Amino acid sequence: MTSAQVWPTQDTFPLGTTNPTRFQLVFPTLPFLEMFCNTITLPNVSLGMVKHSTRIHDLKQPGEKLYFETLQCRFLFDNEMRNYKEIYNWMKKISVLGLHEEDRLPVRLLTETGVFIFEKVFPISLGSTNWDSTATDIQFLSCDVEFAYDLFYPE
Repeated sequence: MTSAQVWPTQDTFPLGTTNPTRFQLVFPTLPFLEMFCNTITLPNVSLGMVKHSTRIHDLKQPGEKLYFETLQCRFLFDNEMRNYKEIYNWMKKISVLGLHEEDRLPVRLLTETGVFIFEKVFPISLGSTNWDSTATDIQFLSCDVEFAYDLFYPE
């Protein structure tokens, strides 16, 4: 790049960019979570590394497994807290009865540019929520939820 050139804009960037405000997280059996989900963190994917020792220094080689971090999202409470209750009851069921195959759901993240598939998803953490009667502005209640899954990939 010469000094006269500027960084490409969305109009000039050859591949375009993805709008991070347009997405939908689809849970087949949790419609209230799907409707009120307002942030998603696409998980980190890493490939392990193996060191091969030599007399001079260690050589690095790619590992054989992919490692996936958890799927995290934040949702707004609906006026009856149905979405919070859905996740809470899901977690309660698998903690009391154990995790069964029907408790592990497929989930899809739909974006403008593609779909991400998460296989065999189940909740592992339901975050705290702050209620504050002294607040001067209305802050709608939201909650973080974290999911484990077996596999995730772009479609």
